[in-house]
Amino acid sequence: MPEYDRLAREFAERGVRFLGLDTWESPDASAESAMRDLGIGYPALLHAERVAADYKLSTVPALFVIDAEGSLAFVLNPVREDATSVARKLEDAIRAALEGDTP
Repeated sequence: MPEYDRLAREFAERGVRFLGLDTWESPDASAESAMRDLGIGYPALLHAERVAADYKLSTVPALFVIDAEGSLAFVLNPVREDATSVARKLEDAIRAALEGDTP
């Protein structure tokens, strides 16, 4: 998440917005305190099961890039990848979406 926060700050002036989705957590979990403890500045939507269902999300974590037209431009399930690789792929996807190079 710290790498996502870095990218959120880096691309903010270009209109890119990050939103964390908290889904399927136990009642004892606190996404708010975890994000605060990690120093994450972008907002999170708590209890986002409806959004997850709308995007047919079946595993977490997952990353999505939605372009300016509202189309899904990129999806990644980063479970088995290191943070640097995931951040690089996410950054590439954001740059492609900003340039209109999405499939």
